[in-house]
Amino acid sequence: MLLPDVALSKERVILLVNSVILALAWVRYLFLPKTRPSFGVLGAFTLVYAALLLIQIMVNRRHRGLKISLDLNVVFGSYCLILVLLPLAYANTAIVGHLTGVGIIVSLIGVPMSYVPQNRLLYGIRIPASKNSPAVWQKTNHLAARICFGFGGLSFLLGLLGQAAFVLTMAVGAVVLAVSTSLYARKLS
Repeated sequence: MLLPDVALSKERVILLVNSVILALAWVRYLFLPKTRPSFGVLGAFTLVYAALLLIQIMVNRRHRGLKISLDLNVVFGSYCLILVLLPLAYANTAIVGHLTGVGIIVSLIGVPMSYVPQNRLLYGIRIPASKNSPAVWQKTNHLAARICFGFGGLSFLLGLLGQAAFVLTMAVGAVVLAVSTSLYARKLS
């Protein structure tokens, strides 16, 4: 989980904060025409928020589903806050020209990493230290999820400086991910 387990009791607060941030984005769109985000991006954020509310209703207090839902809400709130503070980050030149949209994808890839059971096939941090123990596997993937979320958001923001800054941030993130998960798994085993 991206947040500590204490956040499970604060699900309504997180949803309220996300709705306030989204409302601020709409206020910016309506009253600050020179620096407002595009209508398409704001509409997409509104649809994603509605989907997150629906997921929250469908989860209905199932522990694992609630954790995933809260993680998705944290990712949504973070990127929505970026939309309010730096709407230029969602311009076509930043997303397409500087490839900053990949940062969002990396953040989203990190969300399910905390919940993937130990497997031999496709998804998760598979290193010798984490293959031997399900507990080490889970903790290592949990760390990887947080790193993916952090570096995904950071690369998205630094992509505003140009494609070179974005690529450098992603490269540093990949190295940090590989080194930190390897050392952490070795320490745990």
